Amino acid sequence: MTVGSLAVVFFQAFGLGDSWAVWAPPLVGAVMQGAVLGVGAFFLCCRRTRLSSSATEPMLDAEQPVVNHEAVAATTAGGSTRQ
Repeated sequence: MTVGSLAVVFFQAFGLGDSWAVWAPPLVGAVMQGAVLGVGAFFLCCRRTRLSSSATEPMLDAEQPVVNHEAVAATTAGGSTRQ
Protein backbone atom coordinates (compact mmCIF):
# COMPACT_ATOMS: atom_id res chain seq x y z
CA MET A 1 0.00 0.00 0.00
CA THR A 2 2.86 2.35 0.77
CA VAL A 3 4.48 1.76 -2.61
CA GLY A 4 1.18 2.31 -4.38
CA SER A 5 0.57 5.58 -2.54
CA LEU A 6 4.03 6.80 -3.43
CA ALA A 7 3.42 5.88 -7.07
CA VAL A 8 0.20 7.91 -7.06
CA VAL A 9 2.00 10.86 -5.45
CA PHE A 10 4.77 10.65 -8.05
CA PHE A 11 2.24 10.57 -10.87
CA GLN A 12 0.25 13.47 -9.42
CA ALA A 13 3.31 15.62 -8.79
CA PHE A 14 5.34 14.94 -11.92
CA GLY A 15 3.00 13.31 -14.43
CA LEU A 16 0.01 15.60 -14.04
CA GLY A 17 1.81 18.60 -12.58
CA ASP A 18 -0.77 19.05 -9.83
CA SER A 19 -0.18 21.54 -7.05
CA TRP A 20 1.17 20.45 -3.69
CA ALA A 21 -2.32 20.66 -2.16
CA VAL A 22 -3.32 17.64 -4.27
CA TRP A 23 -0.36 15.33 -3.70
CA ALA A 24 0.79 16.36 -0.18
CA PRO A 25 -1.95 14.50 1.80
CA PRO A 26 -1.31 11.15 0.08
CA LEU A 27 2.42 11.70 0.55
CA VAL A 28 1.98 12.20 4.29
CA GLY A 29 -0.21 9.09 4.44
CA ALA A 30 2.36 7.05 2.54
CA VAL A 31 5.17 8.22 4.79
CA MET A 32 3.16 7.35 7.91
CA GLN A 33 2.27 3.93 6.50
CA GLY A 34 5.93 3.33 5.75
CA ALA A 35 6.91 4.39 9.25
CA VAL A 36 4.38 2.02 10.84
CA LEU A 37 5.57 -0.78 8.56
CA GLY A 38 9.20 -0.05 9.43
CA VAL A 39 8.56 0.05 13.18
CA GLY A 40 6.57 -3.17 12.99
CA ALA A 41 9.34 -4.91 11.05
CA PHE A 42 11.93 -3.61 13.51
CA PHE A 43 10.06 -4.95 16.54
CA LEU A 44 9.35 -8.23 14.80
CA CYS A 45 13.06 -8.70 14.06
CA CYS A 46 14.05 -7.67 17.60
CA ARG A 47 11.51 -10.06 19.09
CA ARG A 48 12.86 -12.95 17.05
CA THR A 49 16.41 -12.08 18.04
CA ARG A 50 15.49 -11.70 21.69
CA LEU A 51 13.58 -14.98 21.75
CA SER A 52 16.50 -16.86 20.27
CA SER A 53 19.01 -15.40 22.76
CA SER A 54 16.73 -15.58 25.82
CA ALA A 55 17.18 -19.31 26.12
CA THR A 56 20.81 -18.83 27.12
CA GLU A 57 20.63 -15.56 29.06
CA PRO A 58 18.25 -14.99 31.98
CA MET A 59 16.27 -11.76 31.94
CA LEU A 60 16.79 -11.12 35.67
CA ASP A 61 19.76 -11.88 37.83
CA ALA A 62 18.59 -14.07 40.71
CA GLU A 63 21.31 -12.60 42.94
CA GLN A 64 20.06 -9.00 42.63
CA PRO A 65 16.85 -7.98 44.41
CA VAL A 66 14.17 -6.47 42.21
CA VAL A 67 12.87 -4.15 44.95
CA ASN A 68 15.03 -1.98 47.18
CA HIS A 69 13.51 -3.01 50.51
CA GLU A 70 15.39 -0.37 52.51
CA ALA A 71 13.93 2.45 50.40
CA VAL A 72 10.43 0.97 50.68
CA ALA A 73 10.74 0.69 54.47
CA ALA A 74 12.00 4.27 54.75
CA THR A 75 9.19 5.75 52.66
CA THR A 76 6.42 3.74 54.35
CA ALA A 77 7.74 4.72 57.78
CA GLY A 78 7.44 8.40 56.85
CA GLY A 79 11.12 8.91 56.25
CA SER A 80 12.80 10.08 53.12
CA THR A 81 15.53 8.47 51.09
CA ARG A 82 16.75 11.83 49.73
CA GLN A 83 19.94 13.21 51.11
